[in-house]
Amino acid sequence: MKSYRAFNNYLRDNLMTKQMNNSANPHRGIWIISKRKNVESLLAGTEGNFRGKSVAEYRISQLAWYLLNPDQIEIKKRLVGCKISFKKSRACRIKDKLSKILPKRLRKVITSDDINHEILLSDGEYDLPEVNDNSLGSHIKKVADILSRHNVVINRLSALDINNISDIAGICDDYGGNRSLLNLQGKLDEKIKYIYNFILKDVGVILARAYLAKGLFEMRGFDFQSYKPEKYYRLIKMSGNPSGRYCVLGLNNNIEYWVDDDSHVKMLHLLEQSIRTDHKFRESLDECTSGKCKPLKIFFNKQLEIDYSKENIPYAYKNIFNSHEIKLGEREKVADSLKQLQLGIAFNSVSVADAGNRKLCTNISVMHNIKALDQIKDDLPWLYSKIEEKVFFSEAGRFYLLDSIRGFQNG
Repeated sequence: MKSYRAFNNYLRDNLMTKQMNNSANPHRGIWIISKRKNVESLLAGTEGNFRGKSVAEYRISQLAWYLLNPDQIEIKKRLVGCKISFKKSRACRIKDKLSKILPKRLRKVITSDDINHEILLSDGEYDLPEVNDNSLGSHIKKVADILSRHNVVINRLSALDINNISDIAGICDDYGGNRSLLNLQGKLDEKIKYIYNFILKDVGVILARAYLAKGLFEMRGFDFQSYKPEKYYRLIKMSGNPSGRYCVLGLNNNIEYWVDDDSHVKMLHLLEQSIRTDHKFRESLDECTSGKCKPLKIFFNKQLEIDYSKENIPYAYKNIFNSHEIKLGEREKVADSLKQLQLGIAFNSVSVADAGNRKLCTNISVMHNIKALDQIKDDLPWLYSKIEEKVFFSEAGRFYLLDSIRGFQNG
């Protein structure tokens, strides 16, 4: 604890104290993380585990702050239905008890086959148009509320005997045909009332953090339209830090949170490279800051393995292959190496211009680790040299933009 306080005081008093302003940051538009800057040895002459540790500093944007932050986030989802769980009949409960004490080979014989749940989904959904006239907007909302009372979900719920229901969960639309369950709080009658009040409306959902699973980030918790490129935070990396390899500083150099998993920081470097080198990817983020699209997910996928011996020539090699003769056998060797050590960064967003015809947009930056080209380095040194010029070095490794893919589908 003593060394932690010393570290915190040092950051506040001795590291650079420049505040976040336009002149301090040259970035314009979306960016993620700056290059590494070494800082003087930390806490020389003090007691504790931090003495003499080397320090590196990065500047990170508001978007990077959000991606690394371990705090809860709230997102909006459309409530489109519910899952009703029914109480089991007395006969089913007896069967379930017997199945627990019988041998496994006999359990299937008496397993309960009663349907103990029902899925209810709305037969349609509507988005209220944005109007400047307050009285007209109020009238449209009243009409929508009246129509919602005739929703198939509400009609079915009204006809059920609450005494036969054990639980109710909401069903939300995540765009792109994906749906998720929403656990509801309160008593059974309160859950039913919640479905009545919010069916086909956006509801708040709390997630543990922006990082959902391996390589997957939830983006709906970040307000792109309030993003300011000139604003930055400071990410500190310190060797041998017992509380985590990185920490993020806010105003007055206070430690806001620790980052224990350095793989998350490596993802920031790869995302920065993708934004710099892939204009399609950058444009998709810009469309979110301008309000044309809403963000959904960012996914780092190490299992792409796109086979370019069967597909079109990737973006990074088109000019090279068009201007240089290369034998069929050599091209096959190149294609084989391109399939290895691929990493895809996918960003999903949905257009908001036409609520009735939303389009789901997916942008994928296919990043390639130049290590995969070691097998052709001796045979095709000129090719290796040209690709090496495209390589961006960071803590994530030596990657370059291999290809850029964009696709659309109705949301």
